[in-house]
Amino acid sequence: MTGWRIGSLHADEEVIPQINKAHIPFAICAPVVSQYAALAALQGPQDCIREFHAHYLAARDLMCERLDRLGSVFTYVKPHGSYLMFPRILLEEGKDSTAFCKRLLQEGGVSTTPGIAFGPTGQGHLRMSFCVSEEEINKAFDRMQSYFKYTVPTVGQGKGDRRLFTLAALWVLRTKGAHHLFPGEVRCYHQY
Repeated sequence: MTGWRIGSLHADEEVIPQINKAHIPFAICAPVVSQYAALAALQGPQDCIREFHAHYLAARDLMCERLDRLGSVFTYVKPHGSYLMFPRILLEEGKDSTAFCKRLLQEGGVSTTPGIAFGPTGQGHLRMSFCVSEEEINKAFDRMQSYFKYTVPTVGQGKGDRRLFTLAALWVLRTKGAHHLFPGEVRCYHQY
């Protein structure tokens, strides 16, 4: 349950003690209200699971399709159990994911979270979430497609012709401020 600090783990039995070493100092136990909310979610109606699954599957497939259209800009691994994607930036300027994200915001009208925010191995990446409407995904990618049409040389035009991109969080700018594409909402983790 995103935001409620409730979750579960599926792992090989021998690695669980190692995971606990890192987990225990950060989360001794979930807040009581979160425990009651989790209990209600597990014991309550489960109809929404199919609806969430269908939504996330369609949103994931749309985001993959839109990333594929920007193949000279992005590369990614299709997620099979998460609503997040972590593509790598192929552009030379993508080596500094923070600077890349700032430029995409200022010049392309799409705000992103740099991969470096998730540790040193995230440099050159962005994270994207597809837990939003298809309309919002298309709006963000329409803006990116326009932006990259004018800033990315076509494939085969020399250095930086293959460019990858990963979004950590997308915001679509409106005339006054930014509209966050990933509002806090209930999210289910299922294999797609």
